[in-house]
Amino acid sequence: MKKCRHIRRNPIAKTLSRAVCGFVGLTAVAAIFCPVASAGTYLMNNCNVPGRPPAALGPWYWEAAAYITPVDSCARGGGFNFYLGSDLSMQRGAASALTIALPPGGPISIRRVRLWVVARLAGTGSALFVGTNAGAPDGHVSNSDLFGPPGGDTLATPHSTSLLPLGTNVFRVLLYCSQSSPDDCHPYGRSVLEVIGAEVTLLESAAPSVSVTGGTLVSGDPQSGTRTLRYSATDDQSGIETVELLVDGDVKLKRDFGKECLRSDYAACLKNRSEELAIGTGSLANGTHRLRLRVTDAAGNSTESAGHVIEVSNLEAGDAPPLRGGRVTASFAGTSKRTSTISYGGRPKVIGRLTDVDDRPVAKAPIAIIEKVAGRGASVVPAGQTGTDGEYEFRLSGQGGSRTVHVQYRSADGAEALVSPPLRLKVRAAASLRVTLNGVRVRYRGTVLSRSIPNRGVIVHMQGRRKGGAWQSFATRRVRRSGQFTGSYRLRVRRPGVALQFRAVIAKTPGYPYETGISATVTRKVR
Repeated sequence: MKKCRHIRRNPIAKTLSRAVCGFVGLTAVAAIFCPVASAGTYLMNNCNVPGRPPAALGPWYWEAAAYITPVDSCARGGGFNFYLGSDLSMQRGAASALTIALPPGGPISIRRVRLWVVARLAGTGSALFVGTNAGAPDGHVSNSDLFGPPGGDTLATPHSTSLLPLGTNVFRVLLYCSQSSPDDCHPYGRSVLEVIGAEVTLLESAAPSVSVTGGTLVSGDPQSGTRTLRYSATDDQSGIETVELLVDGDVKLKRDFGKECLRSDYAACLKNRSEELAIGTGSLANGTHRLRLRVTDAAGNSTESAGHVIEVSNLEAGDAPPLRGGRVTASFAGTSKRTSTISYGGRPKVIGRLTDVDDRPVAKAPIAIIEKVAGRGASVVPAGQTGTDGEYEFRLSGQGGSRTVHVQYRSADGAEALVSPPLRLKVRAAASLRVTLNGVRVRYRGTVLSRSIPNRGVIVHMQGRRKGGAWQSFATRRVRRSGQFTGSYRLRVRRPGVALQFRAVIAKTPGYPYETGISATVTRKVR
């Protein structure tokens, strides 16, 4: 049985004294809780968890105590260090902690924590210990000693807690000096404890919300060709991970945002998603169908939208007559140019006309889109049919990179195909960016959103400027398939009150079908 080591009641010790001394009696209580279910849980990774890109500390924070200096090197590939002062002394009963604390009674709770930790506890005087402490609003407290005397360097790879009581909302990694001798703690080095990485299993069961906000697919008209559907989805806990279109209960289209999710905060993915989907009705039989949207958050909780009834009325193959000549025209709406440059996710409108050999309009004729991205095969997608005046219009998909677009008419017997002159669509690359500014230390992290990234990666230049000044590059990163990049930079001069702006520039790269793109500008004030 572990011996209870009482610690002095400093501000942290007051919170932790019951935790440090009540471990033995409460481990049996923790063991009666049911195993965690697969639905409703998700992972949050902070600092440098093996197999994951470096991440910031996120919601973890430092509970300060005398004699200890915190040093956060997580974003640079290091860990979170507990540093002693130059006199290498820590007072008996003193404690310091790296802490994560959720609001009591909130929709999210902590179920398990895995830690990668290096402890350097060897020294003289009273004994140094590293422990963990978890607490729940109902009074349950569980704690454990990870490392203790005789000290030395110890690496847990990893240390994993047991399942924590339901409702656990506080977890601490502790360094404390016991009162086992009349002397203070005197370790042999300044870096006493380093938290390399932390993987937290979070539990939440709140369902996301979703609504259909518009689009031609729910206009009430007979549906044919490629149609659109707009939606809005929200999840304020773990964030939106997938959106699926269900037709008669079957998944016909799926948007998976998993690769974009940073998973380094309580919201693993973006909390809000709103976009317009393009849906080809050619795969659906003519007649009535019922559609819904299903949204799933990062914890596996799902919600379905209200149902919509649609009537599909595509032309049968025998309805497409041979024209024996004729012409298909195509252009981007609002411009006479045959080349258009758009932001990632944009959906430009294409308009045109189908005429026969005598330049007469061809009504209710099926048309298709032929799209080809450089270095890849062409795809052919139905795009609807012409109107009574032979004209047509449709929007291109917001997914994919720069490409060449043709509009095609093909007769039912396949003997005749008319193809428009090419349209060239250039798409700018896109990235998300987060920046923190603490004194002269700039830390940034982001994700290249425009996929797919080639094996050789893409180049991202980090740029900054004084507001209104010229942009200057201060770092360059090669971003691999995950799309994530992170780093830090030290300002040469600190000028409190000055507003600094930052952005990420994604360079045009061979094999990457996007033009040079720029993230949204992030402004931070020097303090």
